[in-house]
Amino acid sequence: DELVDVALSTAARSFHVDVEESSWKDLLRSYAREVWRLCEEFPGLSTVIFDYPLAFSHILPKAEQLMARLVSLGLTELQAGFAIDFIGDTVLGTHIPISSMRRVDESGQTGLERVEARLVDLGISPEKDLPLTPDESWMGTGNLDLKLEFILAGLEAGLPKEN
Repeated sequence: DELVDVALSTAARSFHVDVEESSWKDLLRSYAREVWRLCEEFPGLSTVIFDYPLAFSHILPKAEQLMARLVSLGLTELQAGFAIDFIGDTVLGTHIPISSMRRVDESGQTGLERVEARLVDLGISPEKDLPLTPDESWMGTGNLDLKLEFILAGLEAGLPKEN
């Protein structure tokens, strides 16, 4: 746990979101990009954050600053906290499978190449038989931007509502 805390502390020190963004949407987009950047810079971070219960404590001061700025830009406290949590989880949850698609195994194949080979072995034509077709986007950011815009649209519609 001590070693994990040191690694998380190192990652948290390099976490920076420009809270001077002029809109809450731009601020949340910036936040999502920064979480993704950290996951890229610190391999395995996305998995550790989901697996280690004390991980959040390393960015609390920065999260509080981000939340305060979101509220000042028009979100309610509930919406701001929800957005930080939901977007963070969405970025992390997207990064984990992307990382597995990029990972090269002992034979030199990427995860994506292994998926494509498995489909061939199963006699499945990705172009005709699958609603989600493996492609190069599975090695980039996938459909993270689409997910983020969906979340922002929900927040713009006033979700979640205050209790």
